[in-house]
Amino acid sequence: MRKHHPILRKAVISLIAIACMSVLAVGYLAWLVGAFSGTNIAFQSSDGEWADSEVVFKGRDYEYIRESFEIYRANCSPTSVLQRTTLKPKWYALDHWFNDYSSPKWQVPYAPALPNAVDGYYPPVHIRHCANKGSPLVP
Repeated sequence: MRKHHPILRKAVISLIAIACMSVLAVGYLAWLVGAFSGTNIAFQSSDGEWADSEVVFKGRDYEYIRESFEIYRANCSPTSVLQRTTLKPKWYALDHWFNDYSSPKWQVPYAPALPNAVDGYYPPVHIRHCANKGSPLVP
């Protein structure tokens, strides 16, 4: 029976331990920066006069966006429809694997971003618009 050299055995065990700790550290850092929270999605109104985006780590989730859109629709454009302007990530992207594609936000129909929605938010707070009436930032 062949004996293994004790120094080689310790080196292999050390390398395995370092590799495991590295994987755990990278996973923890990714979790800290929100890599596992899925994709932040942008939305627009079908008339192109309203747009907003999720920022999940700040609490701007789909429910907030939906409520904001319903207020816009009630005040400005009753026939407007909510549209998603974010495509589903490619299967090989990290974001793809941390999305729940059965959630309501992914069920919103996709449409290419209209000119006002390109930046992910419209109208800006400094522009007078029916969507931001009463804003203290509008002169």
